[in-house]
This record gives sequence, C-alpha cells and structure tokens, in this order.
Amino acid sequence: MVTIRLSRVGKRKQPTYRFVVQEKGRDPWGSHIEIVGSFNPRSNPRAYVLKEDRIKYWLSEGATTSDTVRNILIDQKIIEGEKARIVKVSRKKQAAIAEEATKKNDAEEAASASAKASASAEATTDKTENKEEAKAKPEEVKEEAKPEETKEESKAEASTSTSAEATADKEEAKTE
Repeated sequence: MVTIRLSRVGKRKQPTYRFVVQEKGRDPWGSHIEIVGSFNPRSNPRAYVLKEDRIKYWLSEGATTSDTVRNILIDQKIIEGEKARIVKVSRKKQAAIAEEATKKNDAEEAASASAKASASAEATTDKTENKEEAKAKPEEVKEEAKPEETKEESKAEASTSTSAEATADKEEAKTE
C-alpha cells in the first residue's frame, strides 16, 4: 500500500519537511517513490510547495495520507473533506475521562441535594420562629382588636395623669 507522508529534513533545530510517496511499511527517511512537495514550518506564513497534479494522481491510484498531510491538503484546498483528528485518545484514557466526569456529576448532584436540604431546613426553622413569635404576640393582637375610641381614651388619660393618679382613678372606677 502506498502512502503520502511527511519526512523531516534540514539542520538541527531548523526543520523542513518533504511530502513523500512511499510504501506504508517503509521508514520515512528511507527510499521513496516520489517527492511531491515540501513544507517550511519556520517561515511566516508557512511555506508550502506542492505538486497538485501529482498528489491528485497518487490519491486516484489509491494512496492514503497521514492525518497531518490530509489536514494540510484540506487547508491548501487540494482535497475536500473534514480535517482528521490528529490526537488519538486511548481506550484506557477515555475510560478514565468518563469515570472522572461521572464523579464530577455525582459531586454536583450531592452538592445541589445538600443545598436543597439546607434551604428546606431553613424554611422550617423560619416557620417555627414565626409560630413562636405569633404565640408571643397575642397581647399585641388583643390591643389592636380594641375599638379605636378606647385606645384614644386610654392614651389621653395616660398623657394627662401621672401613674399615681392613674392607679387612684382605677380604684375609683372599681368602686363605682
């Protein structure tokens, strides 16, 4: 089977790449069938020199491409399609990611459940406090239930008389 892949060439710390057509099982730096382009990643913008007609010829003959070469050819609009995902996640890593996600979801659910429980506990304590306040306030309610005339009379009497006079007036009222 024939493949189109990148082969690194150039000096140390100054890479350039060749697009080579070779047998899939061969070493990328070994012998090749044809060089169909080059790529300089250090230039800005990156410099691609590709032989479009030869690349299309080899693809029509059944040659495959590496994921990186496929993505570059799509960027250069030589072929159409979706880019390949280059980063491959192993099954073991996928299982670990899934397990971590379930733990995170469980923790969030537990946190929301505890928040709901504390909110309901606060609501019940507020209700019991309101009941205790209601029990403590019946005297105030009874005072409010008196007719307005009696309140006004009692206020007028309290303002005009002293406490000693008020007790004397109360004793007189009792005797009558």
